[in-house]
Amino acid sequence: MKSFVVKLADFFKLDRSRTGNGDNFDENKRHLRIPIYQREYKWDRPKIQCLIQDIANHEKFLGIIILDENDIAYEIVDGQQRITTCFLILMVMYNRCNGQPIEQQHILNLMQPYNGRFVLSNDSIGEFISVSNGHIRLCIDDENDIYLQKEKFQAAYDTIYGELSKMNSNELRDFQRKLRACEVLVMINETHTDTQPIEQIFLDINEKSQLLDCEDIFKGHCFENFDDDGRHQELRNYW
Repeated sequence: MKSFVVKLADFFKLDRSRTGNGDNFDENKRHLRIPIYQREYKWDRPKIQCLIQDIANHEKFLGIIILDENDIAYEIVDGQQRITTCFLILMVMYNRCNGQPIEQQHILNLMQPYNGRFVLSNDSIGEFISVSNGHIRLCIDDENDIYLQKEKFQAAYDTIYGELSKMNSNELRDFQRKLRACEVLVMINETHTDTQPIEQIFLDINEKSQLLDCEDIFKGHCFENFDDDGRHQELRNYW
């Protein structure tokens, strides 16, 4: 598992050139996916408001993001609530800058850094945002909304829009700078030889009923790297 610290702007770009690290993101993988085994988006109004206020007050460390590297993308194992919220913040900021094409393009370059495709996708809701005529909108199809998240996403968007509407142009510009400068510690699981897929570990141990906090992530990492010779039950008992 490799790890490095990167600014949020470079995280969304999956940029290996600006981290000062010779071995971080794979230049051939240009997509972030929230896999279907992850829980639904759950952040409520107080959590979203707290994040926005924290970023507005200072350049914030956003914590650890765990990624699982596969052949074509990086799957978000831990951190999807924070990453999704930050992506929704970018969406609102883009809409708040309507009529300012240069500002909007700077934001869109973070959200669509490669080939005009949004860098973040969520397998449990399909394509969930679209852009046209200077506006980005939520477009969650009911048939693709496996965990019934449509209202939660809309409530999150409305909360973010309400918070950013309190800022004048200068404050919004300063907030955008601080958001881009926020840092995350990225940890990437890149080795799968003779190990179980990480999503199977979390389904087996957590059964989607517990939050994936630091202890859960460490536990999952131990299980993935523990020889599966019939002794997994011993390790379960230990935990």
